[in-house]
Amino acid sequence: MKIGILTFFRFNYGAILQAYALQTVLTSLGHSAEIIDYEASHRIESLFTSWTSTKGVALNLSTILRYRKFIERNERIAAFRRQNLHVSEKRYYSSEDLEKSLLEYDAFICGSDQVWHPRADHDCNRAYFLGFVKQDQAIKTSYAPSFGVSSVSQSFQKEIQPWLTDIPNLSVREETGRAIIEQVAGRLSAVVLDPTLLLKSDQWGRIAAPSTVKPPYILVYTTSQRGLFPQLVKHVKKTTRLPLVVLSLTALNLIPMADRVIYDAGPSEFVGLFANATCVCTNSFHGTAFSIIYRKPFWSVPHNATNSRVADLLNRIGLSNRQVSALDQFPEWPLKIDYTAANSLFDGERRQSIVFLKTALQQP
Repeated sequence: MKIGILTFFRFNYGAILQAYALQTVLTSLGHSAEIIDYEASHRIESLFTSWTSTKGVALNLSTILRYRKFIERNERIAAFRRQNLHVSEKRYYSSEDLEKSLLEYDAFICGSDQVWHPRADHDCNRAYFLGFVKQDQAIKTSYAPSFGVSSVSQSFQKEIQPWLTDIPNLSVREETGRAIIEQVAGRLSAVVLDPTLLLKSDQWGRIAAPSTVKPPYILVYTTSQRGLFPQLVKHVKKTTRLPLVVLSLTALNLIPMADRVIYDAGPSEFVGLFANATCVCTNSFHGTAFSIIYRKPFWSVPHNATNSRVADLLNRIGLSNRQVSALDQFPEWPLKIDYTAANSLFDGERRQSIVFLKTALQQP
């Protein structure tokens, strides 16, 4: 079966790696999987932000100082996409463009990542909810998409209701997504694992780059410095006395006690750093996912805006205690973790997720 995937797959580590994972799993199931090169706009990606604020000026000046490293990171990302992702030859810029092209796929999958995040762009929403696929044209399935929020506006509900109704096989990445679908469309949906979690560590090892950092080290990967996160990192470093390695998304390093900051990692380097880490501090969903894949001791602080994704995953595999929300919850010994129960729960979740994919893609 030829399958077209609508998902994010460009400049974000998690987006690229989840796209690779879903494509890999579908191929292992005997399908021909292709990521549809859909670009929501003609915007040009830039390393720089606005110069109108003090923060923007500081960030841009830091970017200038590390410009070569960010260029190298982007080159590594582009190389990874070329070498590991099967992407459609044609690029599409609108749902109308997708519809007029009469794409010849036997099935369409939307997801994973936050492709269902509420947007003001109706056309973009229509594409990621497969609204451009005509009835009976092909099998339509959602696999582990995320809304990225715990609730959506009435106007967004009204917009997506007919599209949700028209997707026979619905799944999401977290319980909050299931609740939104039930509220909007009155339908039940499966909660499945993010595609990155469907591949085992040895499968990820095939694309992991050797770590440029010699173990042991604490890996820090965060999308936000809010709350207790800096204090948690400081506590883990002070307790273990291990070198602190920061995988930075921006040119500004906000972890002052870092022993090394890495700005130029591509997706393969990202995986390699997790594979070789002794301990991980992260509040990123995919940072958490790769910590679990490699069975690493890890800790995080809830991130109010997007924490439901991480909390739901940890709850499902019995590792909710890896998130701390108060100083007195900081671990006495950060390098200790017991994956015995989690392994069993995790394997069960993986099996159920693959069964969902197999069943959803069966010809009627």
